[in-house]
Parts: sequence; C-alpha cells; structure tokens
Amino acid sequence: MARLNQITFSEVAESTERASLSGTWRVALACCAVSAVLGTIDALSRRHSMVPDGISYLDISDVIRRGDWIHALNAYWAPLYPAALAVVLGILKPSPYWEFPAAHLANSLIYLGALASFSFLLATLISYVDFAALRARAYYPLPKSVWVVLGYILFSWCSLQLIQMEHVNPDMLLSIFIYLAAAILLRIKMGSVTWQTYSFLGIVLGVGYLSKSPMFPLGIAFLITSVFAAGKPLWRGVRLGLIASVLFLAIASPFVYQISKATGHLTFGDNALINYTSNVNLLPTYYWQKPDRSLSSRTYPAKQLFAYPAVYEFTMPWQGTYVYWYNPAEWYRGTKGKFSLRDNTRQLVENLRAHYDLFFHMLPVATMAIIVLAVFNKMKGRSILAELYREWILLAVPVFGLGMYTAVFFEFRHIGSLVLLFLIGLFAAVCLPRSKEERLSISAIVLGLAVMMNIQLFMSAVTSASSLHPAEFSRTADKRENLQWQIVEDLRQAGVEPGN
Repeated sequence: MARLNQITFSEVAESTERASLSGTWRVALACCAVSAVLGTIDALSRRHSMVPDGISYLDISDVIRRGDWIHALNAYWAPLYPAALAVVLGILKPSPYWEFPAAHLANSLIYLGALASFSFLLATLISYVDFAALRARAYYPLPKSVWVVLGYILFSWCSLQLIQMEHVNPDMLLSIFIYLAAAILLRIKMGSVTWQTYSFLGIVLGVGYLSKSPMFPLGIAFLITSVFAAGKPLWRGVRLGLIASVLFLAIASPFVYQISKATGHLTFGDNALINYTSNVNLLPTYYWQKPDRSLSSRTYPAKQLFAYPAVYEFTMPWQGTYVYWYNPAEWYRGTKGKFSLRDNTRQLVENLRAHYDLFFHMLPVATMAIIVLAVFNKMKGRSILAELYREWILLAVPVFGLGMYTAVFFEFRHIGSLVLLFLIGLFAAVCLPRSKEERLSISAIVLGLAVMMNIQLFMSAVTSASSLHPAEFSRTADKRENLQWQIVEDLRQAGVEPGN
C-alpha cells in the first residue's frame, strides 16, 4: 500500500508511453513484413517480364561488367541502376533463361531498400506529426499505430500499383533517395539545422541524381526547400544550403561533364528534350524518313532497306540488342524542341486527364477520404488552405515534381514516389484532431481506408501467386514459361547467332 502511494503521475505516464511505443513497433514490424511479402510475390509473378528500357539497362550492365565505363555513360540512361544490375548479374552469372529473373531479383532488393528508406521517413513523419500538433496546439494527434498502418499501405500501393515491379527500370531506385531526402527535410524542420544534416542531404541528392536524371531538378527543389525549412534567420539556411549544394554538385558534376562532352552541349540529361519532341511536338520516335528541318543534322539516320515488309539498317557504330535505344541521346541528336501553344495545351490536357484517372479511378478511396476529412475540418471552422500551408514542408517538393512531369510527359511509374509524398502531406494536413472525439472519428476513417486498400493489394497478390509454378525451378521442368527465351532458342536453332 505504501508502494502504491509513492507512484507518481509521471511514472504512470512513462509506463503508458513505453507500452504505446512497444505496440507501435510491433505494428510497424508486421506492416513492414506484409509489404515485403507483397513485393516478393509480385516480383516472382513477373520474373520473366521485360520492357524495352530494361533491355537497354541490361546491355549497359554488360558493358559495365566489362569495365568499359566510357561507353556505359550516355545522356539518357543514368549509371547507378545498370551498375546495380551488373553487380547482381556478375555475382549470379545466370544462364540466358534466368537473366530476366536475375534482373527482377535486383529489383526486389531495391524494393526492400525502398521499404527501409520509407520506414525511416515514416518514423521521422510520426515524430514530425507530434511536433506539428504541439505547435498547432492540437493535443490529440492520431495514434502512432494509425500512421504506421496508413503509411505502409500507401507505400505498398504506390510501389506495386504505380512504380510496379514488372518494369526493369530505376524508378524504384530513385524512390529510395526521394524518401531519404524528404525525411531529412522533416528533421531540419524539427530543429536539426546542422552542417551534418545538410551534408547528408547533399550526398543523398547527388547519388539520387546518378539513379535518374529528373533528380537534378528535384534536387534543386529539395535544396531550396531546405533553406526555408531552417527557419529564421534566413542566412543560416542559405549558408547550410550552400554546403548541401556543393556536395550535390560534387557528386553530379563528373557525370554531367561526361555526357555534356559526349553530346556537345551542357546537359544533365536529354530525357526532357526527347520526351518533349516525342510527346509534345509528336516527332516520329523510330525510323523517321520524312525530311524535316529540325532533323536535318541527325548523325545516324536509319537506312530503309525494304518497304514491304519494312526493314531498316542500323547506322550507329555501337553494338547492342537495339542500338538506337541503347543511346537515345545520340539517335535524337540534331532534333530541336519547338514551342507550340496548341501542342502544349493538348499534352497538358492529356496529362491532367491521367491525373484524374489516377486519383478518381485508381485511388478513389484515398481521394474521397481526404475530401471527407477536409470537409470535416471545414465544418469545424478551420481553413483548408491554412491546414495545407502548415504542411508545406511535405507538399512543396511533390507539388513541384508533379507539375514538372505534367508539363511534358509522365507514366505512373515516374511519379509513384511523388504521389506517395503528396498523399502523406495531404493526410498530415487534414488529420490533426483537436479532441478525443475528433481523434476517434478520423482514426476510423483512416483505418477504413487502409482496410479497403489492403483488400485490393491482397487480391492482386492472390492473382499474382496463382501464376507461380514452382516446378519451373527444377532442372527437369518445362521451360515454356519464358516466352522470350523460347523465341531466342527458336532463332538459334534456325541458324541465327549473336551478332548476326
């Protein structure tokens, strides 16, 4: 009885907090494991899938394994992803039948890296939500476990439905660095305004650029945001931002120099130019033959040998599975983008329509949840714009990135990580309850959303798992699962050899 009288309120609160954190960690580990399993099943079910970009990356990885880095660098394909493929393929040394599955194994490892990176972001976000709640005098933030469930559901959906495991390309790799950079911004906003934090940001952005060239403008957006995230006085953020910028440029500059030298003009990547001329100006993508003043200086035009059937001869000096797509920057050399209000408006409308499909056809549950929560806040007399402005640190970069892609061209895999950051920012803005009743209502809405999205992911996983055939992995199994390998074998038996 005497011992009970000695127990203080602080001891009870501390014990309750420890139990809450322990429960949160268990929920986080369970959600993380589920995300990992879903990604593994998806990768296994698509182990033989391949896209044209993936063929080019595999060709470049072969060049890297030979140690020919000069010919592995070009202004369209960034070097980090094919280097990762080269490491995995160099270790496994797969047969032709298993080369594509080995590439998907590399993708699976990158997916796990993205999961780890996002986990760091999510842990930082949960701390930031408590930080923002105190500043807004909202003393009833959502339970940490609710944020954990919501975060991993959104990560799994954006990774598997938007970025997708079937694509052998660096979008998943790029997401690792986007999540890390976003987490660093939150840490800066919470007061970690040190040269070490900014140095880490510069390194992350620099290495991220080597995974995909759009990270260069995105990196600039991250750097500018980091300056303002430091708070007042502004000069402190400027000074530390310069440190991050120097490290970012130090890592990016060798690659920028090499591709600028190869193309004959200053560039951090010709992807934007090629996408603009192909999708906005609608210049022919392959084998253009019609004379065009903007194409008159192209160096390696395709030579048409026959009209029916159409047969073309490659004139580029490099070797590869498809040499024109091995180095698109050289294939497009001489093209010039032409601004046209009509063409830009047409493409903008198409891109906005794609965004509508994304948020109202592919993600209707999440979109409606955000709208309902926004209306709920409005009914409580809160300004929606003020709530969004409060979370500018989360929304600034994804809004810039989505606008950048929308102005020219995008596929859903390009914007998957940005959509995830955008959704997290929106939920952070509308999920800041001011009472226990509000916390209960908002938690119910968020968990309901998580359940419905989880059902969709599990249905997709079940469908993918049904396509797995374990017998394929035995030595005596029928190899007809790999259609591409069948075609190669049939061509080999017909007398076509590599290099012909």
